[in-house]
Amino acid sequence: MATLEEVIGPYLNDLSDNEKQTYHALIEHQRDIPNLSLTQMAERIYTSKSSLLRFIQKLGFKGVSDFKYSLDWSLPHVEVGQADFDLGETVQGIDSMLTKGLLVGFNELIKSSSPIYLCASSESQYILMELFSYLLLKKGYPSSRLRISSASELTMTVFKRLSSQSLVIFFSAHAKSSAVR
Repeated sequence: MATLEEVIGPYLNDLSDNEKQTYHALIEHQRDIPNLSLTQMAERIYTSKSSLLRFIQKLGFKGVSDFKYSLDWSLPHVEVGQADFDLGETVQGIDSMLTKGLLVGFNELIKSSSPIYLCASSESQYILMELFSYLLLKKGYPSSRLRISSASELTMTVFKRLSSQSLVIFFSAHAKSSAVR
């Protein structure tokens, strides 16, 4: 992007005295301009909004936003250093935070429940259910996996055996599934 001096340079001799004053004021405040509204810019350079807008359009910009965007990209920016992080460490940190914070109640529920039934309504949820079953088993909590459907005798038999200590976890793409209801 061109700097303000490069944009106005070819027009400098054609500018009126008022436009030259506007130009010099813009140069003086160019670092602030990308963050200012038209009204704020006009106040800073002691001109009217309409005069400033006409001047910006005379330079070939469509409007104030176009001008501010061009000026913002022509200013030097501080380069941000590349973030150095270990993805595995980040995942462990998130896992730890979830386990300690959000899942404490769920953890207590699992500890106090017996038996634990995991139910899935489709193949994609069945894969998630198996992964969750593996994680539970790894923590010492065995579970029974069940692919549910409304017509399944096995599903009906299991649901008839539920007690107040039973925990049933459903894996479903949406709760409106007739098998889940």
